[in-house]
Amino acid sequence: VADWAVAGQSARSMIKNQLQNAADSASDNIPYIIETGQSLVSDMVASDIPLYDQAKARTFLQEKLRSAPFFEQFYLYDLTGKPLTGYPLASSDQLLLSDEEQAGITLALNGVQIQSYTVAPTNGASSVKISFLAAIPDEYGLPKGVLLARTDLNENLFSQPTVQSFNSLKNQGGEGIILDADNSILFDTNASQVMTDYSGVVPTKTSFYDESSSTGTRRIVYAEPITEKGWTIIVSLPASTAQELALQIAIPLLILSLVFSVVAFFFLRYLLQT
Repeated sequence: VADWAVAGQSARSMIKNQLQNAADSASDNIPYIIETGQSLVSDMVASDIPLYDQAKARTFLQEKLRSAPFFEQFYLYDLTGKPLTGYPLASSDQLLLSDEEQAGITLALNGVQIQSYTVAPTNGASSVKISFLAAIPDEYGLPKGVLLARTDLNENLFSQPTVQSFNSLKNQGGEGIILDADNSILFDTNASQVMTDYSGVVPTKTSFYDESSSTGTRRIVYAEPITEKGWTIIVSLPASTAQELALQIAIPLLILSLVFSVVAFFFLRYLLQT
């Protein structure tokens, strides 16, 4: 009984460390992705973008995309918010702008320098896209256009440590989730849940706890807020994982206990005989 209790505590501690490492990876990477995206679009609009020569503008965007493979799509808008050109998609109709992006273009033309939004995924992707909007200044510092740049949270090179750690949990029957401030799922190892509302408990501080999943299965959960964005990382493993791990720990302990008992028995018997 004592061996099983020790094994159970050790198993939970090991699982907590694994979940915490996965959550820490995400909480470190996500803010960095946002900061890097904002910095890159800020540098781009500070460059001399040939805004009103569509052929040159498209070539400019193509070169930027190849030289800094952070984004997957660029698009330019003029002073009135009219679409000009983009890369690789050249038609604005193919972008399927979200309401937030459309409002963001107007805000940029009214002087808001840098913005970022989440955009719903397409084709069953396991994460949202992050859209960055930046006002393009004229020689007087007034907006003369807008640059839109998108990156896929699942495909971005900077997010790969998080994706890999989440996939490791998935391979063990667990789950890795990123929630926004409204508890909407931005990333999920179960792609069908992206952009749905999270139904579980969302702690306001770093927490380690047990709960039932949506399927009724008991699971061990670690939650960690990302204060910079108001987002939350939720990572979990089935409770059965802890039981299996505890059994793996307990069996060697039991064998050692039996060996020790046998040795002690014969040693005491020897002492009594002498």
